Amino acid sequence: MPYVIPDSVQQVLSLVSTSGKSDFWILARAVSQFVRDCGKLPLAGSLPDMTASTDMYIKLQEIYSSRADGDHAAITAHVATIQKELGVEEPVPADFVKRFCQNALYCEVFQFRTLEAECRSPEGGLDLESELEDEDSLVSWYVVLRAADVFREEHGSWPGATCGDAEAAMAADVAKLTGFASQVLSTYEVKASPDPKMVEEVVRYGGCELHATSSVLGGITSQEVVKLVAKQYSPLCNTLILDGLHGKMQVLEV
Repeated sequence: MPYVIPDSVQQVLSLVSTSGKSDFWILARAVSQFVRDCGKLPLAGSLPDMTASTDMYIKLQEIYSSRADGDHAAITAHVATIQKELGVEEPVPADFVKRFCQNALYCEVFQFRTLEAECRSPEGGLDLESELEDEDSLVSWYVVLRAADVFREEHGSWPGATCGDAEAAMAADVAKLTGFASQVLSTYEVKASPDPKMVEEVVRYGGCELHATSSVLGGITSQEVVKLVAKQYSPLCNTLILDGLHGKMQVLEV
């Protein structure tokens, strides 16, 4: 099997020319130069579990470690040259350089959009029409929930929140929410109708918050905060939809 650099890493390396002077982007640029010279990413230096004698495994580990040290030294030299070009005086911590080399295969770049940009412009990475055709997709919930936000802005309450048991009032809110959902779909230039069952369900629960669902979402949110503060692990990119009834979640890049 030929050596292939993952697409996510290729994306990081393609952005180095327009990046800033942070340690991450300096190292990404150094790795980009290393790949240009050697045709591969720096070796991590670790071996997976395998069937081998103890002596053979130790010898192979020594070879890998030695090669990884050489790649690390080359990256460090590139970093020093890049910092000199950029006029950056503070050195990149050695342990960060080593950790970057060990995990270069898993580097990713995430481009987030603000809620304002998401609501005003559909120019995200979401192919709404294709998602709507997928029976397993939760994008229909996204459309109806976006419509519920518009309903709240227009009327000062969630759909169904002030209806009580009045069927006429419920039917009126269903009609209004259906109209707002159609507007959301039209911003994506999609010729489709909102799911009537989902519209009715959103009106039926009237903006209620179930403690079990809230606790799950609170746990997910706190986990994402820890990721951003610790600068470790991959964050969820953009919008998460949770279907508590069927135990399903989906991340939408909108």
